[in-house]
Amino acid sequence: MITFELLEYKNGRYVYLFSPDIDPNAKGKVAIYDDGNREVLEQSSVDVKQYYAGHALWGISAGEKAGTVAWC
Repeated sequence: MITFELLEYKNGRYVYLFSPDIDPNAKGKVAIYDDGNREVLEQSSVDVKQYYAGHALWGISAGEKAGTVAWC
């Protein structure tokens, strides 16, 4: 599970800060664009295989302000 919050929106680019549930202080950053592109901007220190980043990239919808992404 991750929690996330929108840091900024500028020129069609949403930047989100996400926190993995295993270490909320090990934050990562992703960008989601209006045109559908997505990228990891900063890795979480506990996310060596980009597991949490992948859930952030595909679990957050562009324009959301804050929330949680959970999976099983």
